[in-house]
Amino acid sequence: MRFLSESIDQSKSRSVVEPALRQLAERFETLWHRAHGARGEHACARLAGETLIFSLENVLTTAQRSWAGTDEGYASLVRTMAQQVDVIYPQLADQIETVLHCYVGAMYVEVEPENGTLHIKFQLRDAPRALYQEQLPTSCR
Repeated sequence: MRFLSESIDQSKSRSVVEPALRQLAERFETLWHRAHGARGEHACARLAGETLIFSLENVLTTAQRSWAGTDEGYASLVRTMAQQVDVIYPQLADQIETVLHCYVGAMYVEVEPENGTLHIKFQLRDAPRALYQEQLPTSCR
């Protein structure tokens, strides 16, 4: 597995960060499937400032999608999904810290009931400058 370092040249950083994000997205999808079965596909990771966002499509069942149609149902579904993320959090956070050379701070969970997508947002602390660029890297399609 490739790792980022503080000494990455800005002009080369994109070519190093994008494969790292792909690796993390693949690891996230593997951990999710191991812990929760085969639901979910097309995992990706992207950076938005100091936030690393993982997305996994088609995670929600039809019942969960309808359940999220109300404010109360949405809040309950987010809590449920956060509990499911907690199962893989230790391994995923360790991978993030190792690969991106930073610390993982707060985690937030969002869902898109319309398309069944799960988003997990991690606040990054003390990350290498190479992660913060105008053209933010992504492994998303």
